[in-house]
Amino acid sequence: MPRTPERKMTLSGTCTWIVLFASVLAGTIDSTSSNEQGLKEESDNDFENEWSIASIRGIERTLYFELEHQLVEGAPFTPRGVVEIVTGASTPPQPKVSFSALPTLSLEDMEKFKMLLEHEKLYTVRAKADPTDPASPYVMTSVPPCMLAAMNLREDFAFHLSDSGKLLSMEYLTPYLDEYKCAGFQTPSFEDMRFGPFGTVFKSQAGSMPPDNLVVKRDRAPQGVELVKTADNKEEAEEESQSFLRKYWYIILPIVVLSLFGGDGGSPAAGPPAAPHR
Repeated sequence: MPRTPERKMTLSGTCTWIVLFASVLAGTIDSTSSNEQGLKEESDNDFENEWSIASIRGIERTLYFELEHQLVEGAPFTPRGVVEIVTGASTPPQPKVSFSALPTLSLEDMEKFKMLLEHEKLYTVRAKADPTDPASPYVMTSVPPCMLAAMNLREDFAFHLSDSGKLLSMEYLTPYLDEYKCAGFQTPSFEDMRFGPFGTVFKSQAGSMPPDNLVVKRDRAPQGVELVKTADNKEEAEEESQSFLRKYWYIILPIVVLSLFGGDGGSPAAGPPAAPHR
């Protein structure tokens, strides 16, 4: 009685199925890792934006920055008062700026300031970017002293803050005077004068970002010119191959399985030898 033919899976077919399954599994793992990384970045951004969220909700928060100034070029900086910035105190939240501990110019300070005027040097003010960090770098701004003399030491500062409440930069908004007008304020009288600063706060704003799914189309090479294969081209080819498998794995997998198990697995087994003819 003839034996029923058995279907056998070839070694090459088994390897193909294993490789395909491993590729699909790797694509799934990469996708999961990307999602976890995205969630971590969103969590970090939420933590850094705590200060800005507090401002939007109207929660009052106060920041203090100690100011220092330099009256002699190359000399150490000396205290110049404290600036207090209160944010979220009004609706809509408009930061309030106030100054305290403003120094009165002594006779020695007046002479130093006049020397800056005569030698056309710059008057410099600085503050730590993060007052809570002893190793924090300083943020500086400078202005020709003749412009302050023309305004009777009235100053107009602009403070640029980050989302986390750090001082990114500061600048003078004092009206500009050209060289000719500055010459008329070389010998002012500073008796009983003190600094009269005002301040404005500017918060950092995120700019527009390009779309993540932007695809750059490459120009085709002219006829007869062969593109040089580089590491970048190889990586792009691998990415395209992985993307194809990730997108159509549910179609490819059944086809491969059917081709392995649904085809002819081999020739039927030979039956018993026929009896010899007499």
